[in-house]
Order: sequence, then structure tokens, then C-alpha cells
Amino acid sequence: MNVLKILLLTSSANLDVFALGFSYGLKKYYLSFVSIFIVSVLTLLGTFLSMVLGKYISVFFPGITGSIMLILIGFYGLIKTFFKKEDTYPATLKLKEAFVLGSVLAVNNISLGLSSSFMGFNVVITSFFSFFICFLFMIFGNLLGTKLRYNKIGKKTEVLANLIIVVLGVTGLVI
Repeated sequence: MNVLKILLLTSSANLDVFALGFSYGLKKYYLSFVSIFIVSVLTLLGTFLSMVLGKYISVFFPGITGSIMLILIGFYGLIKTFFKKEDTYPATLKLKEAFVLGSVLAVNNISLGLSSSFMGFNVVITSFFSFFICFLFMIFGNLLGTKLRYNKIGKKTEVLANLIIVVLGVTGLVI
């Protein structure tokens, strides 16, 4: 198990969380601890459940399947980023919205959780990192957003996230 690879995977999977926190901060809305916690827990659950499922079905796939999945996910994300229209976010994040947002982000992590379990990443450590990174990225994104004006950082973080996913997939094939 390589902790650096887990850190890179969970960071790339949660860069969109940073962008969301940033966008809320630009509107001068601070996200409550409870909302951030709910989103982070749901992200953890999505990662954990998809990795457990991946452990069971990985016996049916060759070892390179996870790497190939990551490469495809990364390229798909890059293509989607360049054709995506500008996002709009609600003015405040209520608890109900935190559950919806957390669920969406958890679903976003399913394919990454599956492919990382195919690559043999530790389920508990990866899930914990996913929670921790999600929590920190939402807080820091929100704080940064309150200090800066929007300058297309959201699109840049999506590109960076997808490039990291492609690199992780390639290193899984090579190393």
C-alpha cells in the first residue's frame, strides 16, 4: 500500500469539493461545521461501500482493470470539464442540501472507490483519507472563496483532478 497514491487519489476525487466550498465563499456564505461534516461522512460512505464492493468483484477482473478504469475516468472528466457550462450553486447550504450534496459527491467517488480497490488500496485508510480531505477542502475552499474573486479556479481544479486520476492510472500500469 502506498499512502502517497491514496493521498493523491482522495485529493483528486475531492478537488470538486474545494471548488464548491470556494464558490460558496465567494458569495460570502460560511458553511457550518454540521453541513461540512454531513458532506464528508457521505463521501466517506460512498468511498467505503464502493471499495468493499470492489474487493468482492475484483477477483473476476485482471489486475490492470483498476488502472485502466482510472485512466478512462480521468480522460472522461477532462472532456466533460471542457464542455461544461458554468455551474450555479444555491445561496446557502441548508442541512437538507448538505445531504443532497454529500450524496452526489459520494456517487462521484464510487468509480474511484471501485478502481482503487481493484488496485489493492486499503479500504479503511482510503475511506478515512476521503473523509479528511473532503472536510479540509470544503473548509479551505470556503475560506479562500471569501478572500478572493472568482478567476476560473473551479475549472482549473477539475482539470488538475482529472490529470491526477490519469497519472494514478498510468502509474498503476507501470509500477
